[in-house]
This record gives sequence, structure tokens and C-alpha cells, in this order.
Amino acid sequence: MDRVAVRFWNQDAAHMDQKFYTGFCMLTSAFSNWAVGVDLHQQRKLDWAATDMYYSLIHSGRFTCFLSIGDFPTGHSELRQLFADGETVRGSWLKTYKKKHFVDLGNEQTENRFVLSEVRQSLVSMGMLVQTVEEMFKIFSIILPRACDLRNDSNYEGLLIAHQYRHLIVTEEFKRLVELLNKASCHLLPMVVNMFKQYVESSSRKDLWYAFLNWMANREGLYYLEDSLQDKVRDKRAIWQALRWLEPLRQRHDLQIDLARQVHENIVMSTFGAKSKLMNDFRDKIDDLDRQIGKFGNHDYLPLDDIR
Repeated sequence: MDRVAVRFWNQDAAHMDQKFYTGFCMLTSAFSNWAVGVDLHQQRKLDWAATDMYYSLIHSGRFTCFLSIGDFPTGHSELRQLFADGETVRGSWLKTYKKKHFVDLGNEQTENRFVLSEVRQSLVSMGMLVQTVEEMFKIFSIILPRACDLRNDSNYEGLLIAHQYRHLIVTEEFKRLVELLNKASCHLLPMVVNMFKQYVESSSRKDLWYAFLNWMANREGLYYLEDSLQDKVRDKRAIWQALRWLEPLRQRHDLQIDLARQVHENIVMSTFGAKSKLMNDFRDKIDDLDRQIGKFGNHDYLPLDDIR
């Protein structure tokens, strides 16, 4: 396998660390969406709980593709097609990412064609069992299309949203939907953690990555994820469950802080240009929204921090 994405991320230690960190961010998103889905379910906000659970599955699918070949199809339909049919085209995340954030790439082009056999080959070469890989692919191929259709129904059909609360039929079906998506997420999340562990273990930089993941003093890696979950989820049982799934990534002995700092230097905003530009673009868009909304005055504006 000689994909441009593979060569892009393996060109030097900094890019390797940036791929590792991007993968960790995607793993964090999968866990965060699941945990927020749990929290919304407990608040009986069932349509949004279904949406978050669905996005946890999407992030897990993207993570699987990205960790193996360094890229993934951006569209939900293309991602579903990849796992269902074994191949898809268009929507390369890395192509857009490089175009926006890197200027020193020459004329090298990123492929838009994704082949599931390449993903399988890469995951097995990391050390994952063929049986585990096939089980994950089967889950994605079966669950993603159905979850997408149901998510669209629960999120966009006005009748369902209007009558999800204490409706004789709709409420119970919403509960079933969220519970089934939860069941799928609970099956997949420990598997993607195992995949990430195999990825770390197969790298020459595994000591640095373990150090970063377990950098307690700086609240990086797993501690950042734990703090994020504590901030978003009220039910401590969901947090405990997530931390239990993440346990294979824990390393408590012989950690060298200088190794963690090396990784950090490669992903801080001043070095990881893409991260800096993303945040600057995000801030600029919010500034523009602020200017536009400011033209309408405050009226009966109630600051959210004043709501108790």
C-alpha cells in the first residue's frame, strides 16, 4: 500500500505525532458524543440523544479509516458505502486539510478513492486480529446505514420531535432507538480503544505517545478526556464506564515527562499550523456572527450564564 496519506504522515516525527494527536482527538469525539448521548437520554431529550449516539458511531468509523491509512471520506454516505460495498470515492478529508493548512506540499495529490481492503491490511499489520477487524467492519456495514436513516427521522421529522415527550408510541420508540445506538456504541468503543493501542504499540514512537497520553501533571491525553467528560456528563457511572474502556491505554510506570513534551511541541498551536488556522477561522466566523446579531439590538436578551 503506497497511499499519499501514508507517506504524508510518515515523512517525519512531527507529522507522525500530529497524526497520533489527530487520531486521539477523533477518539475523544467518539467518547464525548456517546457520553453526552447518555446525559441527554437521562434528561429525556431523546432526539438529540439519538443524534449524539449516531455521531459517536460516525467518529468511530472515521477513526478506524484514519488510523489505518491516514485519511477518510468526509461524507456520511461515502463512509457508509466504504464499509458496505468495500470501496468509495470523493470527499477526501486529507485533501481538504492539506489544501487549507499546508503550503509546502509541492504538486503531490491525495487520492479520493478509498478501498476497505487497504484499511483491513493496515489494521492487521498493526497487530489487530483478523477476526476483530472483520467484526468491526460487519458492525459498521450493518449499523451505519440504519442508524443514519433513523437519525434523520428522529432529527428532521417535525411530527416525531413534536411528540417525543410522553407520547403513547413515539416516546417508547425513541427510547428504543437511543438504547440500540447505545448498545452499538458500547460494543465499538472498547474495540476502537484496542485499535488505538495497537497503533501506538506498532510505532517507533510508542514511548513518547504513552507519555503524552498519561501526562497527568499537564492534564493531557487521557486526563484531558477525563476532565472533558466530567464537565459534560452528570452521571458518574457513564464516566466510570468510559474510563474503564480506556484502561488499556494507561501506563503508570517509567513515564518520562521530556518524552511527553516532545510530542506536545509537535502539536501546539504555534507548530501545528492547521490547528491554529482552524481556531482562527472559527473565531473570525464567531466575530462575524456577533457583528450581524449586534445589528438587531438586545430586546429580551437573557444571558445564558444568568439562567440558573
